[in-house]
Amino acid sequence: MQAAHGLPLAAYVEAILPADREAFFTSLDRVSEHGGVFVGEYRVCSAASGVQWVLARGHFERDDQTGEVVGRGIVVNTTESKLNWPAEDRTFFVLHKKEPPLERLASYALQARRTLDDVAEHEKPALRLAVDALLWAVGRAIAKRGQL
Repeated sequence: MQAAHGLPLAAYVEAILPADREAFFTSLDRVSEHGGVFVGEYRVCSAASGVQWVLARGHFERDDQTGEVVGRGIVVNTTESKLNWPAEDRTFFVLHKKEPPLERLASYALQARRTLDDVAEHEKPALRLAVDALLWAVGRAIAKRGQL
């Protein structure tokens, strides 16, 4: 009942399963830094309901004068729709409002590099080369821009 009137983020975070927290915080930290939209699907656990799937969507804005980040959002129970889907079928989406394009590209390339651990072994070498080449090119572009 309290959630219907709004709760601080900390109240929701406590319920997130430990296995889902790293991905949640990685995405949340990125959007909190610049502001923007966050969409994430993850599991929570309560004594009353057990493990449940939820979909969260929020919008974050940073006050340029105070630096404080303020967010508003919703959390929807999606457990019923997840019953026939694999547990790995999760979504984390972040849309940065003010992040420059090259920095956004670098964030996504780093995320792709971390995701390579989940790729089949025979596909890793070619994909690793491609992602590393992208990271190198983006890094050079950022460095060049800083020298102007």
